[in-house]
Amino acid sequence: MDDVDLDPYVRVCNLMLSQAIREQVQEIVLEPRESEQIFVVQYRSGSELTDVMTPPLKDFSAVRDHFRKLAEIAEGPNRLTNQGSATFHQDGVEHRLQVILDGETVRIKL
Repeated sequence: MDDVDLDPYVRVCNLMLSQAIREQVQEIVLEPRESEQIFVVQYRSGSELTDVMTPPLKDFSAVRDHFRKLAEIAEGPNRLTNQGSATFHQDGVEHRLQVILDGETVRIKL
């Protein structure tokens, strides 16, 4: 399936992952900032955390839900775990992801 056929939120998630892999990032952190009506996308390389995107807060739930579904993390109060794993393919290479939901923050370890 071509990216053109994908949901806009899936395209944004794929963009985040592709860029992070190219930049050899170890972790992606998504954090909502309600007072600013944005959510921040940060890349961690070593001990440094760098802001790379600030999409509107209204898109955060859809992006978080995409990563939750990708990693097969159950939703609701009876969920057993707040983390899961998934794979992402880029340039013929399979990359393993660990997705962690920590309150409202989403962490994706590459």
